Amino acid sequence: GHIGMGGLDIFKAKPASGGNWDIENMKYPVNSSADDFGICFETDREAGFFTSARKGRGDDLYMFVLPPLKFSITGLVKNEHTDQPIDKAVVKSISSVLTVLLSLCLNPVLITSSLLKRRDS
Repeated sequence: GHIGMGGLDIFKAKPASGGNWDIENMKYPVNSSADDFGICFETDREAGFFTSARKGRGDDLYMFVLPPLKFSITGLVKNEHTDQPIDKAVVKSISSVLTVLLSLCLNPVLITSSLLKRRDS
């Protein structure tokens, strides 16, 4: 098994080399210490629904939206010894900060009967 947060957890899987998969726990706020399961996504945006037993209420349906993350970085890359600008430098930001940002941006909302609309056939 994989390390979880308690109860059932939701994981994401990405194809890796050799036909294997990289598995990662989606962490808070998707997962909680209760049972979290049954995630589904919308096709046209990073949003969807999942089921959770958080807050001791039994299995409830939650909705989530992952807003697009956009970063703008402005600066000048210089040689640390000469202090001269480095022409055509490429800068990459590689960090675990993205996980924190996703946690701050993703706010699951409990779906209540007032949010659901009945669809008549």
